[in-house]
Amino acid sequence: MDPTQTSAQAFADAFPWDTWDGMIPSTVTPGEGTISTGAWHYLMNPAGSASVKAKIRTGVQQGLVDPAFTADGPYGGMFGNSTNGWDWSWGSNRNQAFYGLDLFMAARQGIVGSHTEALVLALAHKHVHYLLGLNPLNMVYMTNMAAYGGEHSSFQIFHSWFSFTVNDGDRGNSTYNGKPQTVVEPLYPYYPSDSATSSYGPAPGLVPGGANWYYDGTYVIPGRTYPAYAYRDFSVGCAWNGSSCTASSWEVTEPDVGYQGAAVLLLAFVMTAQ
Repeated sequence: MDPTQTSAQAFADAFPWDTWDGMIPSTVTPGEGTISTGAWHYLMNPAGSASVKAKIRTGVQQGLVDPAFTADGPYGGMFGNSTNGWDWSWGSNRNQAFYGLDLFMAARQGIVGSHTEALVLALAHKHVHYLLGLNPLNMVYMTNMAAYGGEHSSFQIFHSWFSFTVNDGDRGNSTYNGKPQTVVEPLYPYYPSDSATSSYGPAPGLVPGGANWYYDGTYVIPGRTYPAYAYRDFSVGCAWNGSSCTASSWEVTEPDVGYQGAAVLLLAFVMTAQ
């Protein structure tokens, strides 16, 4: 709480939207979700100041739209490389979703910078496709999607309902953890040690955290040469070795509510009434 602020509008009006507090472009990326959410709310509020909205539009172009194009690649791309994971961190799928939804929102507000609206929308769609399978691992980053036409989806997540029972410790359970016996998935298990099967699998459509270049457990993450490969479909929670957790799957496969909300908003832009 800042006692010098007299109201929420006073705080919003005083925020340095056009420079985003000098953070552009060094530490704010198009995956940022707090400042951008505030920006969209202000722009859509008819009571907002026209001068403040002009600053917001400048900040959105400089902080969200233009940088997204500098990171663009075959899969949309995010900031980070093999020595600095940056956006490829804990919950990177949330960042993917915000890259896309912020671009969709920018296009809707007519903030496209030197790009056309069509190019901004095309890049936004790349981030949708990334989450749905067009990524280096060909992974559908949603759980148990075979019944909906999704191949190579997630079958193991760190979740107290779907991957843990008191009797099974943190090794999952035979009801919800692992590929259902009836599902045909030739690539499963995606890693030899992650061969669990179950009666039903986890609830469909949950978004796991995603590739995490900063994963600090000791479990093998195959193909971790580049940030986008730092993912493994496993549910072992702690695997305590007497002094530390060696598995820490929550850093990779936990379906945090924040990831779900971002993905739902992103997908809302491409859904139809049908």
